[in-house]
Order: sequence, then structure tokens, then C-alpha cells
Amino acid sequence: MKIIKNNFILLFVLVFSMSLVAQTATGDIEMYLDNIIDNVPSSSGGNYSDPSTSELDTWNTAINFLLANNLASARSNVSGLNY
Repeated sequence: MKIIKNNFILLFVLVFSMSLVAQTATGDIEMYLDNIIDNVPSSSGGNYSDPSTSELDTWNTAINFLLANNLASARSNVSGLNY
């Protein structure tokens, strides 16, 4: 009987804890996606500019840091680019 009681308590705790992490959102998915698409820089939208040579060099250095598994240096390297 004690095993059944312990199993029931364990099951209750698991179900309760799973309900705490469930996330829900309401709204219009089409409007949400349209908003994201409208705010993405595009070459025809006037809000995109080609990266400068300096910015490309910074990215190249950051990628090399990433490939060397040096995340801290990669992160600090791109901080000047607002990443």
C-alpha cells in the first residue's frame, strides 16, 4: 500500500510540475508574422546597408573565434556591432 501511495504522490508531483512550465499565447499568428517580416531589413526597404570592410573583418575574426571554440572572445569582438 505504501508503494501505491508513493507512486501516486510522485505522479501528482510530475503532473503538477509539468503544468507549471506550459506556456500559452493568444493573438493573431498572421499579424505576428507580418510584423516580423515588415521589420526585417531588406535591400529594397531602405533600411539595409552593406557592411563596411571593417565590419566584415570583425565578423571574420568572430567566426574564427567561434571555430576555435573561444566564445568569450567572439562575443566581445562583435559587441561593437551591437550583437
